[in-house]
Amino acid sequence: MSENQNPRDYGQQFKTELDRALSSGDFTNLNQLVQDTVRASVSGAAQQVKEAVNAEKTMSADKPLNYTELYKQRMMERKQQERQQREKQQAQQSANNANQPALYKKTGDVAGTLFQVFGGIGIGLSGITLFVFLLLYAVFHWSGFLSLAILFLLLTAGSAFMVGNGSKLKARLARAQRYFELSRKTGYINISQLAEAVGQKEGLVVKDIKALIANRAFPQGHLDKEQKCFMLNDKAYEEYQSITRQRERMEAEQAEAEEQKRIAAAADEELTEQQRALNAMIEEGHEYIRQIRQANDAIPGEVISQKLFRMEALLKEIFANLQKMPEQMSKMHRLMNYYLPTTLKLVTAYEQFEHMSVQGEDVVSAKREIENTIDTINDAFGELLNKLFSAAAMDAETDAQVLKTMLAKEGLTQGGMEYVYEPR
Repeated sequence: MSENQNPRDYGQQFKTELDRALSSGDFTNLNQLVQDTVRASVSGAAQQVKEAVNAEKTMSADKPLNYTELYKQRMMERKQQERQQREKQQAQQSANNANQPALYKKTGDVAGTLFQVFGGIGIGLSGITLFVFLLLYAVFHWSGFLSLAILFLLLTAGSAFMVGNGSKLKARLARAQRYFELSRKTGYINISQLAEAVGQKEGLVVKDIKALIANRAFPQGHLDKEQKCFMLNDKAYEEYQSITRQRERMEAEQAEAEEQKRIAAAADEELTEQQRALNAMIEEGHEYIRQIRQANDAIPGEVISQKLFRMEALLKEIFANLQKMPEQMSKMHRLMNYYLPTTLKLVTAYEQFEHMSVQGEDVVSAKREIENTIDTINDAFGELLNKLFSAAAMDAETDAQVLKTMLAKEGLTQGGMEYVYEPR
């Protein structure tokens, strides 16, 4: 059987041979046919695989896959992108610099050169002419030669002045370049640092800076009020102004505080000894109240807190009334020297007991005793408040009765007696 035979022919031939074998009982040809069919199928498949491999090799030969070349190509593309990005950033930076005003302009260099050149020429010409006229005067003793010599002497002096002025301009420009380089990084620099850098006195540097600002060599240049700092640009000058305003505001606030202290001290000097003692007593009382409130805030118990709140209210009322009636100070010494210190100790002890992790029978009993004692103290403070200001209450009641009597005597109250005027 041929390897190139059509598979449909295999099927038809296999069917015919199968019928014959079944009729005759001889399967020899059928077995041979099966073997030939298998070989042909295997051979065809191998041929197809071989053709596919050859085709792949042909394609690989036409377009070989070189990883080294691919890596180089990608690296070149990346470098090109980075170069384009740098060029774009440089262009943007150049545009920004072009839009910003210049911080330093080298103005005056041409003028300095011209002064030096023409001044030198003037010295040469007028100096020679001066020498000639002096020589003629020495020979002929004619006063006209002397007058001309004096004229050219003045011209020589003027030329020398031009040379000197040009040299000063050139030297100042050289220092200006140094000033710019030193201040460019931060935008400002101290005059002392500039003077040290150029080897000149601070006065000369200040003079230079003023002249350079005036002729627009430093278009945004500024000096501070004390002439101790040079600012190269407007931004640094705005920051300086902001700091100056803040410092002036702080100095004004400090001066106002000092004035208030002075006034308070003067007022305190005018207080009498009794008034100072009263203020000290009230301040001490408020400190006791503050400490009792602090302890109360740290105690979680609701019952004890209510008792301490009542104590605080009583003490505030006592010291508020004492402020109005300082004559009652003599009755406050026992409260200040014993009652309040002892009360604060009890409250502090209760706070410590309350925060103990394990509270034995003794602690519970002590807490209960302190609670009962605080009730007693509150009653005592209430009674003290009543006694301290009972005299004031009696005085107020007496004043009220006297006023009612006077109003009735004048016939100004309804149902009151009528007052009859009796002449003496």
